[in-house]
Amino acid sequence: MDWVRGAAIGRGSSAAVHLAFSRSFPSTTFAVKSAAHSSSSLQRHEADVLAKLQGCHQIIGFFGHDITSDPAGGGIDLTYNVFLEYADGGSITDAILRAFGCLPELTIRRYLCSILLGLRHIHAMGYVHCDIKPQNILIAGEEARIADFGLAKRAAEESHVEIRGTPMYLAPESAARNDYEAAADIWALGCTVSEMVSGLPPWRDAENS
Repeated sequence: MDWVRGAAIGRGSSAAVHLAFSRSFPSTTFAVKSAAHSSSSLQRHEADVLAKLQGCHQIIGFFGHDITSDPAGGGIDLTYNVFLEYADGGSITDAILRAFGCLPELTIRRYLCSILLGLRHIHAMGYVHCDIKPQNILIAGEEARIADFGLAKRAAEESHVEIRGTPMYLAPESAARNDYEAAADIWALGCTVSEMVSGLPPWRDAENS
């Protein structure tokens, strides 16, 4: 793909996300998630999982990947890029902030329906997302899209990662036994819905209990 990197729109612990444009079709906008090739294992895993999960409208669109070099570094510094659907509404976290603390009930119901359809597809395809949370649910138009599959795993596959996911959204069996199956995604979804309703993170009082 012949493309141009645009403005930064997000940054995670291991990758940066930018707007991007096709040179052949300048009006075509998408997102590109980029990481140094030497430390891009999560991004490469995400691309592999997303390629298998396409065909569900509630999963973020995946358009392929490539490797680029930095001319300023003499072509030595390589970057791994994952091309994704651009979700113009940001994340559910962004939506909660725009709503000043909590989302309207009809909006929550609409997003919840989208997320459940996406999770049904993920689980039917034999995967577990493992990191459902408001930051990883993006909004495109009026619908939600499940994104960020870097920690996804095959169902029934043993997890060799010490903590797979975000501690605040971990199911009890995940925290206690390193057990990550479909039920763990549903627990995390419950925490996400609680945050959409209240505008507050789950288990915020745990340290004081």
